[in-house]
This record gives sequence, C-alpha cells and structure tokens, in this order.
Amino acid sequence: MDFENIIESYITWIRDNTLIRAVQECQIAEITTPFQDRHNDHFQIYVKKVGNNFILTDDGYTLA
Repeated sequence: MDFENIIESYITWIRDNTLIRAVQECQIAEITTPFQDRHNDHFQIYVKKVGNNFILTDDGYTLA
C-alpha cells in the first residue's frame, strides 16, 4: 500500500471540507470541521488571538 498517498488524500479531504468564518464583531474565527458528533453535527472550534497566543475553544460543547 502507498501510505504516503493515503495520508495525503486524508489531509486533502480535511482541507477541502473545513470552513473558516471570521466573526468580525468579536474578532474570532469559527472553524467548522468535517468531523461529526453523535448528533451528526459538525464540530466547531473558535479561535481568538490574544497577544502572541491563540485561544482555542468549543465553548464547552465536548465536555457537556
């Protein structure tokens, strides 16, 4: 098997099926992934830049 090709195809699938939307009023980016939870909703991650760091959150959805 050509594992490099399998990995590259998977990365391409993720890249092609991930959406990024800027939430201007909050200066936050919303990343919608192609992965689904048990309710068939896509996982969403929110990113905010604070100084030289980035804060990633799902607003507690995964733990809830």
